[in-house]
Amino acid sequence: MEIKAVDISRSSIAYAQRKAEQYGAGNIDFYQCDILNLNLLNQTFDFINCSGVLHHMENPVAGWKKLIGSLAPGGGMLIGLYSTKARKVIGELRDYVAQKGYVSDMSGLRNFRRDILNLPKNHPHRIVVNFKDFYTSSDVRDLIFHVQETTYTIPELKAILESLDLNFVYFKMPNYKLMGYFKEKFGDKANPGDIDLWDQLEHERPNIFGEMYNFFCHRKGEKIGPASQVILDAGIIGR
Repeated sequence: MEIKAVDISRSSIAYAQRKAEQYGAGNIDFYQCDILNLNLLNQTFDFINCSGVLHHMENPVAGWKKLIGSLAPGGGMLIGLYSTKARKVIGELRDYVAQKGYVSDMSGLRNFRRDILNLPKNHPHRIVVNFKDFYTSSDVRDLIFHVQETTYTIPELKAILESLDLNFVYFKMPNYKLMGYFKEKFGDKANPGDIDLWDQLEHERPNIFGEMYNFFCHRKGEKIGPASQVILDAGIIGR
């Protein structure tokens, strides 16, 4: 299997190269490139994994279209986007940050975390201490202080998939409980590829996609190709 890793950040690419060398992963080629210029690589991909990127773009759908343009026939995509319902508390915390005037340098991040930890234990903002991202500076900056972020509801995802002529296949299971919740509500025979059922479930459990919506999709009218099917069958992306 050949892997092409693309990122707009040179420092991120450099870090990834060091980790690849550390783990002996010699089958990865690295490219420093903006998604909007992905066509300049003049390559197509049997499988595209894009998580935590599109929702930080000025126009996420424009970026998504670029990915589709580089998808080989029969190719599949794993897309990661933020849930509006699950990120409600993050929006409230961003309002709190703006109100208090915290800045995103090291001093500001430390002050923010100190003040959150000093809140009463029943204060709603303290829920952020349950996020692993709260405990590292780079992650809490991305979580709370990011300057650009778009969130989605499942009906909005469904509409975008329709507009892009893509089939929703299933949500990647971020933890063993997610499918358990689904079967508990709809039964063992319910189709996890029915996106409307997931919308019903999220209405009842608004925090189940706290780790993002991660879902597999592919072009309508195409059978999933052997390369993508191997990845699905191997469980590399989870199910």
